[in-house]
Amino acid sequence: MTREFPMISEFRSDSPTCPKGWNGCAVATTEALLRRYLPGQPVPKQKDLGDSMGRRHRQMDHTSSHGICPGAWCPYCSYLELKARGIPMGYGRLSIEQLRAHLLLRHAVHLGGMYHPIRQVSSTSYSSTVPARGRSDTTLDGKFRHSIVVWQVGQARQDRTPLTYIVSDPDFGSPHRPRVPPYCEYDAREVEAMYLQGGLKIAYCQTEPPRLDRPAIASPAGVSLKFGGEPRARGLYVTTVDDANQRSSPFIRTVNIIRTVPEGTVFHVRQTSLTGTNVHGSTTWHGDATGTVWMHHSVIRPQG
Repeated sequence: MTREFPMISEFRSDSPTCPKGWNGCAVATTEALLRRYLPGQPVPKQKDLGDSMGRRHRQMDHTSSHGICPGAWCPYCSYLELKARGIPMGYGRLSIEQLRAHLLLRHAVHLGGMYHPIRQVSSTSYSSTVPARGRSDTTLDGKFRHSIVVWQVGQARQDRTPLTYIVSDPDFGSPHRPRVPPYCEYDAREVEAMYLQGGLKIAYCQTEPPRLDRPAIASPAGVSLKFGGEPRARGLYVTTVDDANQRSSPFIRTVNIIRTVPEGTVFHVRQTSLTGTNVHGSTTWHGDATGTVWMHHSVIRPQG
């Protein structure tokens, strides 16, 4: 496994299983995204992570049984979990052009779909140092739904049309196929066919992952850093306009407005993020200690 493209197996001792025959590929996929987007932060065991993912989905949709055998997990379970942990996320049915655009920007996606379009390769064709160029699972000839992380474009034509994608596939490391490659590089057409034939929506990150050469940022006592927040520009601020929006995330959306506050309202800034919506040329947002209340820097100034 590489730090850049974590390969998390769905066959670990802490992986959730079901007697109906499935493993938690979506849970392992979500763990990979957590490890890459929140480096240095603790990650729960897969069974606990799966419980949390399924519970979040069932709370949003009372008809769902996801996370309770025989109900598996899906990209929506992953989207809700990653979003709750502060990773800027989107969710929806993307066109192939939109999918490619995200991956050219290195916005990782949780892609679920039918596995059989990914070519089958021998389990001896890869190693701990040699990437896998296809799936080695022969179960049902791959005719089942499966989840993978697609991190970015691997190779592309001169016009930037993707030829390959860099992938973390959790379907390695089983008792019969114990080898786990450092990452996978799959044919772009096969990955896109997997998505198109699966009929599922995509959970996609809205930023590229953090650089790994930067030291992990420790959260100050009593502060939960979210959405790429860092402990800087902290202190008491006041709003400079009437009807300034306080939002649950550093993005301009109709559904995340918590309240509007009048000019002169005091706001205690405990973290600052540069990953939010660009407003008037700036992506700087200030958040509270919980990371659940955010204001754009253009509507507040330091008090005094």
